[in-house]
Amino acid sequence: MSFVPIELTKEEVAELVAYHGVSLAEPLRFNINLGYDGSVVTKDGEIVGTWVMDENEHSSFIPDGASEPLFFDVFLGSLCRRIEDWLQNNTGSVAG
Repeated sequence: MSFVPIELTKEEVAELVAYHGVSLAEPLRFNINLGYDGSVVTKDGEIVGTWVMDENEHSSFIPDGASEPLFFDVFLGSLCRRIEDWLQNNTGSVAG
């Protein structure tokens, strides 16, 4: 049995982001929120970067001002935890 990678179109990847993202019009529930629009927002409403999914449904975090992903993770919860830890270490605080 051989491994065949999944190849998704840009539209399919955008649908995944919309499916896994949350509405930023509602009260923010988590310390790190992944928005429908690809933004990464703290519970206080601060936008700290963007998140994307690749064609294999793996998520990445790109901090504001960066052009390359800082973190990559196959699980959204783990990605959020890493972003929260990164913010804590770099700014000393995270909403919550």
